[in-house]
Amino acid sequence: MNQLLIYQSPLALNRGAHRQVRLQPGPLGFAFARELNSVPLTTAEFSAAARDYPIVFAGEGEDVSLPAALLGLAANDNLHVDESGEWLADRYVPAFIRRYPFVSAEVDDAEGFTVCIDQPALTEADDGVRLFDDEGENTPVLNHAIDFLSTYQHNVTQTQAFMKQLRDSGLLEAKTIRVERDG
Repeated sequence: MNQLLIYQSPLALNRGAHRQVRLQPGPLGFAFARELNSVPLTTAEFSAAARDYPIVFAGEGEDVSLPAALLGLAANDNLHVDESGEWLADRYVPAFIRRYPFVSAEVDDAEGFTVCIDQPALTEADDGVRLFDDEGENTPVLNHAIDFLSTYQHNVTQTQAFMKQLRDSGLLEAKTIRVERDG
């Protein structure tokens, strides 16, 4: 499943070049996810997500990758984002969505990934939320994002191992579902 579904133009953060870049002030909302009818899930999310969404394993054979939360019944239709761009109250928000506007990009070094941020979420205005302090060190906001991305990537790795076991054991069986809405 494409990991960049919700990102328009991810930018790899660089503490030297982006020291003055800030996040837009205030909550970003979830309008960016309005057209997603499914998103990847990790096994760590199964119990929370299963209360609100069907969990599907899209694809066949070796093409089945990550499980997904089914958010809508039609293409480009997320039934869990309201007209004002807010996620419906008391519904689980998948980690794939919660990490926005941050995303990781794998690199070949000790850290394992580079932190990227979707450019539409950035500003250079003084009221924005800083990502780096005056010395170029991470702010608590950026450290929180890094911790979240690290945990998310660890959970993705565990889920990939789980999916390999499912495929190897032959437990997944291809089915076609057809849903018709009343009215």
